[in-house]
Amino acid sequence: MYSIYEDLAHELWFGTRVNLSKYNGFRFKHITHAGIPIGERIWAIAPDVHSGALLLSNSGELSRLHHNTIDLIHWNTSGNFQNPQALCKADEMHYIASQTGLSALNANSVNHFTDSSGYLNSINTMAYHNHSKVLWMGTSKGKLLFLKDKKIVVHPASQLLNAIPITALQIMDSGIYIGTQSGKVFVLKNQQFQQILLPSLKNVPILALHQDAFKTLWIGTEGEGLLALNKTTLTQYGTESGLPNLNIISINTDKSQRLWIGTRNGIAYKLESNSESSKKFKCFQFRDGFVGIGVNSEHCIHESDSNQLLVAANDRLTIVNTSQLKKQNVPLHLELNHIRVFNYDVPWHTIFKNDTLIWFSNQTQLIQPQVISRFASGMPNAISLHHKNNTLDIEFSAIEPGHPENIEYTYRVLGSFDEWSKPFTLNRIQLTQIPPETYTIEIKCRRQSETWSKPLRLYITIRTPFWKTNTFIVLLGLVCILIVFLIFKQRTRILERRQKKLEHVVKVRTQELRKKHEEVALQHKIISKKQHEILDSLHYARKIQYALLAHDDFLNQHLSKYFILYKTKDVVSGDFYWATKKNAWFYIAVCDSTGHGVPGAFMSLLNMSFMNEAINEQEIEKPGEVFQFVKNRLIQHIGKEGRRDGFDGILLAINMETRELCYAAANNKPVLLHQHSTGETEAVNQWLHNPLPCDRMAVGLSDSNMPYKTFSCHYNSGDMIYLCSDGYPDQFGGPAGKKFKYRPFYSLLESIAAKPEAEQLHILNTTLISWMGDQEQVDDICIIGIRL
Repeated sequence: MYSIYEDLAHELWFGTRVNLSKYNGFRFKHITHAGIPIGERIWAIAPDVHSGALLLSNSGELSRLHHNTIDLIHWNTSGNFQNPQALCKADEMHYIASQTGLSALNANSVNHFTDSSGYLNSINTMAYHNHSKVLWMGTSKGKLLFLKDKKIVVHPASQLLNAIPITALQIMDSGIYIGTQSGKVFVLKNQQFQQILLPSLKNVPILALHQDAFKTLWIGTEGEGLLALNKTTLTQYGTESGLPNLNIISINTDKSQRLWIGTRNGIAYKLESNSESSKKFKCFQFRDGFVGIGVNSEHCIHESDSNQLLVAANDRLTIVNTSQLKKQNVPLHLELNHIRVFNYDVPWHTIFKNDTLIWFSNQTQLIQPQVISRFASGMPNAISLHHKNNTLDIEFSAIEPGHPENIEYTYRVLGSFDEWSKPFTLNRIQLTQIPPETYTIEIKCRRQSETWSKPLRLYITIRTPFWKTNTFIVLLGLVCILIVFLIFKQRTRILERRQKKLEHVVKVRTQELRKKHEEVALQHKIISKKQHEILDSLHYARKIQYALLAHDDFLNQHLSKYFILYKTKDVVSGDFYWATKKNAWFYIAVCDSTGHGVPGAFMSLLNMSFMNEAINEQEIEKPGEVFQFVKNRLIQHIGKEGRRDGFDGILLAINMETRELCYAAANNKPVLLHQHSTGETEAVNQWLHNPLPCDRMAVGLSDSNMPYKTFSCHYNSGDMIYLCSDGYPDQFGGPAGKKFKYRPFYSLLESIAAKPEAEQLHILNTTLISWMGDQEQVDDICIIGIRL
């Protein structure tokens, strides 16, 4: 051996004649069952009364570890502890829970406990309360047991757990904390159960509970990582925090109050809070020398009196020397290796310190001069580049002879993005298409989950091209102003010549326009006068038409509840509603005459006159015969030359004394809605549409000579009947600009039939306005609703 050297990580390097060796003072020591009677898998560890540790295997064998030697312990028992679940030390006793029940070990004797409840063979976890001298047990049947004065007792508050399996127990100053299979955590304090709300968990098994010296409750879950509950603050840790796995099986603290976590894929301990690392835990896995892989159960991490941490993992016992942990978190030193410009290897080592300009080529293209700051080492720390050379490939490295694959890097570019990048393992970064600006590139490195090194800084300036400089912009602006000025002067001269010609043309055209304007004004005055006379005539005709419609006083005298929706397309309308009283019958009609506007209004006046003649002069009672009379009169007066003028409509006759109802319908049919009980409760009713028949021919000259029928129907008190023209269903509107149609119209009537008449009128009107939107009204609209 020629030399010994201690590096910054306190690791010793030995130089010999044939090789270089290293000793870092920290190793895992593994003890397997090969040749040593430990068993196939160590299931639990508990302190031994002889300053050692008691080991329980999954086959039920017990071993004692003392001064790194293991002895098999035999008790006078009929057989092994089949499928053990838990091991717990209580004063001078050791308790083992298995499928055969609960056993107490003292020296070389074994005592078995029995109970009448049958819960002892389902114990999952145990914890001993030193002050009260009580052994607490949690079972897979959701029962909390305790052993006191050699008696097994089921805690009476266990029924609040609703038979949820208990998977973890922890004795704390504030009470007994209980973890369950369903992800709920309870605390037993003053003989009362209280649930601790964990909003992030739902049906996630609790595998381990532990309270550290800072009164923080640590909760190990299956699949959701590690939770820390400090008063009311809940923090969750996962693999991004440095944990090797999300299945947290065992939690414990060593004598240095360092928190240790056992998972299914390695172990980890919590780093100090003042660490600069984003990782919160340092983990040990297979590549770190921890070959135990996964921890087996809740009580598998234990620190012996000799400051050795015992970890039961799979088929081996791993001993960790915790005194060496502080030497591991030493920051690495980062060095800059090389800088390539557009993949061109710049010979930085050939550049002298006082050089300010260099030339180099990229294949066949000559690149502009580069300005490089003075530097003493082989690589520069500040460079200035032409705007075309804006792609850099930067290489760097850090020395870590132990596990170089564990080194990770991060960087940021101040002036472009100030946030540190996600950690990566490749020791190079590439920056492409860098905009002209001055940047500071900072690079850091670390071992995984440890402290970041001091940043390595590289100052890069991408020079602004000339055409983007202020000088070029000012010159370009001056040239543009000069060109605009010359163009303006030339255009001004051309416009002056054109202006003189246009002034002469304008004078001639102005005289002509003045004459035509006087003629147009005269014509407009004549047209306005004629239009005013026509509108006055139309408004007067509207008054006459409204006077012939059924008056509100007359309708209120014979109808108790009704409403009328009457919207004309023009000033006067082809739709009309008419009513009369003859003997015991009250007649009301809603008709749609041929056409609308003035022609429709004339037809409506004629049709009302003929119906009045039929009922009041000819004393015709049946509505069908009234329509037949009106048809004959229309053919006699206006149908001689084959004109098919007439109307579609409904004539309804109501006998108020006998409560009879009959009607005649030409193309349009009335709508009768019955109030129908659903049978669930008397208060829940629905309105059903009762389809009523009609004659498929208009009143007037038509191809059919069939007489009009008089239809009769029954109604109940409170029913609604609607008399409608076709204007509402035929109105265009909606998103697609289509007709409203009859089926939605009938559905709308069914939905409002139970409402008061005034509210029905409002709903029909607002629905129509909303449906029409910007569309024009295409026809006259008339709807009468009557409460029978």
